[in-house]
Amino acid sequence: MKKHLSRALAWLLTLAMVLTLLPAMSFATEVGDRATLYEGMPEDGMTGVIYACSGGYSKVMGYDIVDGQAAAKAVSVVDDTMTLPDGTAAIKFIKNTDGTYYFMYGSKYLVIKDTTTGTEKLVLCDTAETGAKWSIIADKAGMDGAYNIMNAEYKYGSYKSDVYLECYQGKNFCGYSYKTANPEYFQFQFYSCNPDDDGRVGEVKEAAALPVAGDKVVIYNDYAKACFGQPDPDAAKECLKAASATLKDGTLAYSDIGNGALIFDVTKDGEYYLFQ
Repeated sequence: MKKHLSRALAWLLTLAMVLTLLPAMSFATEVGDRATLYEGMPEDGMTGVIYACSGGYSKVMGYDIVDGQAAAKAVSVVDDTMTLPDGTAAIKFIKNTDGTYYFMYGSKYLVIKDTTTGTEKLVLCDTAETGAKWSIIADKAGMDGAYNIMNAEYKYGSYKSDVYLECYQGKNFCGYSYKTANPEYFQFQFYSCNPDDDGRVGEVKEAAALPVAGDKVVIYNDYAKACFGQPDPDAAKECLKAASATLKDGTLAYSDIGNGALIFDVTKDGEYYLFQ
């Protein structure tokens, strides 16, 4: 009996040593994983989502940021629990010694950045540039359990106004000055979820390669689920119709594109593209 126990113990010790030598493995948060309400401000190191909790929006902040605005992803909440959709930003909250937070999308920082036009935009940066620190404060309008999120470093315009995170009409997340007439745009809660190394629920999508001269392409808009189509002779202003299209696993087959979609020949004039 003693020999059997000794052999079993030796086997377990060997297995433990082998496991410590294996590279650490981590997995991205999966679509359909759950997030649960975290009552209060996020704790240091917590992974979670920012949830627009007022105005009937029920939206979480998305990972993808286009032209300074982050996507808003629709969710349903049952018993303070939500199911995470593809593209949700799984943010790691890093608390600084001054009480502010870094919002980390994997290895990138969420930053409010000034632009040449003087507007404030959300961007993801590799370093903690000015505008990377965020303050979380109790909701100004007094909504119980809700918070406002204000940038601790960036000020907007000649009056140096504070810039808040906003979920504008539930359409997208962006930076803007606080509007007392619309407190629902600025009311948020935090839901905790599993840790995530890349900061996006589901796969991080790589940018598609740019076309080259000689290619034949259709131009597809994911929001509209459509391609550029024929000119519309009945429109008040000259424009192109939209031809419906269904993207499947990142691919558009001819059978997935509605009648009337335009196929362009691509040429280049220096750095500029021409679509004929």
